[in-house]
Amino acid sequence: KVIETLQKQLEGSNKLMEHKLAKKDSEVERLVRSHSTRETSELRQKIASDGARLGRIVYMRSGMCTVESWEDGEGFRTLKRRRDELKTKLSTMKERYRVATLEQKLHKNNQGSTVTDPAYDPLSAMENIESIRRHIAYLTEQEHSLNNEEQILHTQKAAHI
Repeated sequence: KVIETLQKQLEGSNKLMEHKLAKKDSEVERLVRSHSTRETSELRQKIASDGARLGRIVYMRSGMCTVESWEDGEGFRTLKRRRDELKTKLSTMKERYRVATLEQKLHKNNQGSTVTDPAYDPLSAMENIESIRRHIAYLTEQEHSLNNEEQILHTQKAAHI
């Protein structure tokens, strides 16, 4: 009789353990699925944002053939716009530098003559030229920074494709 009681207790314990094990397995499965779903949605969102920022492959039909081409994203368009603005500023500054140095040379050559410009101040002219040089150096640094950004974008684009 004691043996039967012990066997029933053992069976009850086994059933309880199996039930708890099944609950744990289902909970682990639920957690793994939710983690996988979250990772998948994050990856989709990252790919979509990278596609908007870096660009995408576009398929065009040309007669019977389909042609693949690349369409730049917002990152490359912004970079191009910033580069164009920088080139415009740089060319303006270089032109101002050319005019200022030419004006300085003309006034140096006319120092001995009787016709001199009373409004011309050689120190102001030197200050102006130095200021323009600093602006050109700053714009050149920005150009190098844009080149580095472009390299990073190309690296990310290669990884995206």
